[in-house]
Amino acid sequence: MKKRNLLHLIALLILAFFITGCGSGSGKKYKVGVNGSNSKQWEYIKEEAAKKGINLEIVYFSDYVQPNRALVDKDVDINAFQTLSFLNTFNETNKQDIVPIGTTILAPMGIYSKKLKSLDELPEKAKVTIPNDPSNQGRALKLLEKAGLIKLKDSGGKIISNNDITENPKQLEIIPMAANQLPQTLNDTEISVINNGVAVDAGFSLSQAIFKEDKLAKDYINVIAARQDNKNDENLLEIVKLYQTETVKKIIEDDTKGNSVPTFIPLSEIGF
Repeated sequence: MKKRNLLHLIALLILAFFITGCGSGSGKKYKVGVNGSNSKQWEYIKEEAAKKGINLEIVYFSDYVQPNRALVDKDVDINAFQTLSFLNTFNETNKQDIVPIGTTILAPMGIYSKKLKSLDELPEKAKVTIPNDPSNQGRALKLLEKAGLIKLKDSGGKIISNNDITENPKQLEIIPMAANQLPQTLNDTEISVINNGVAVDAGFSLSQAIFKEDKLAKDYINVIAARQDNKNDENLLEIVKLYQTETVKKIIEDDTKGNSVPTFIPLSEIGF
């Protein structure tokens, strides 16, 4: 009887091992690359993923170049920091084929100032700083055009740069620079066009912007991105599901004080 009980116990231990080891996630390790130093939604997702046997590590980056490079080099498995427009530009410029596997937020870009209360106060030959990465530079220039400060030529869908400015009546000095440095320029410039996430990290609220995007195109929806070789990984898709929940929506709204709008729409609505 003792031998039978021992064999029964061994069988139960083996069964438990396979249930634990072969369940959802199988304890496999994944890395997600994010921009900035604070990401409460991903900390929550990391905890929830662990409950499903998915070991998720958050890798923080300080600019808009490294997260995609890390993804291409397989240093991370997915990243979540960029708009669809930025992703498309990166792919085109670098001949890559990173793809979105889920949508996350809309984050309006704004024009900020420590010296002016309105763009009506903007003097001639004022210094204006904007992001220097191609996608956000074009986006910033479009916002300046929308504000009536410049005019751009028809780009035909191509990347827009300072070279596409056709009219600059105030002779503004428009200076592209690294996005994460833009808030620091506000002491020395009249205005700066700052990405939403960078502005929030610097302590600004979208309500402080003296001009902002009021309607975002689907090109500016942020996405979770993966490589072609792992875009169908069931655990990565499970991570997307964990992101697109009411709990994460509330975390984002509370953490960004409404500056970012959770936008969980199907990939088919953004052309994928």
